[in-house]
Amino acid sequence: STGCSAESSPSADLAVVVNAVPTFSVTAPSGDQCDDYDLASAVSGLSGGTVKYYSDALAATELGSSTVTSSNTYYAEVDDGNCQSLIKSIVVSVIASPTIVVGIPPVQCGGTVDLSSSFTQSAGSVSYYSDASANTAIAQTVSTSGTYYAQSDDSGCQSAIESVLVTIN
Repeated sequence: STGCSAESSPSADLAVVVNAVPTFSVTAPSGDQCDDYDLASAVSGLSGGTVKYYSDALAATELGSSTVTSSNTYYAEVDDGNCQSLIKSIVVSVIASPTIVVGIPPVQCGGTVDLSSSFTQSAGSVSYYSDASANTAIAQTVSTSGTYYAQSDDSGCQSAIESVLVTIN
C-alpha cells in the first residue's frame, strides 16, 4: 500500500482554456506595384492580435517592415499573444517607376520642335503636356515657344513630370 486512499486524496477542479486561433484574410495585389508595396494593405478581417510579415514560409525570418521593394512571395501570420494563426502567402510583383531626363532645351529659328528630342525615358512611353499637372495632352511637335512637360508611363508606373523651355524665334 502507498499510504494513500481515495478518501484522503485532495481533489481539485481542473480548468481547461481553449484559445481561438486568430484569423485574417489576404488579398494579394493585382498587377505590378510601382517601386514598393505595403503588405499590410493585403491583410483584412483581422480577428485580433498583431500581424507579422516574413520572407519565408516557415516564418523564421521576420521582415523589419511591412513595406517591400522587390518582387517575391512574402508571408503573414497573426499573433494574439496566446496563439498564432496559419501562415498565409502574399505574392507581390514590384517594378521600378520609369525616369525621364531632360536634354538641352531647344532654341531655333522658325518651324517646329519635336519634344521627343528633349526628353529621354528609361522605360515605357512618353506623353507630352502643356501644363505642369499633366492634364492637357499635346502632340510631341510644337510650333510656339513655351514650357512643355513630359511624363513616362511603364505598365501603369509613372515617372515624375519634367519640363523643358522651348524657344522658337
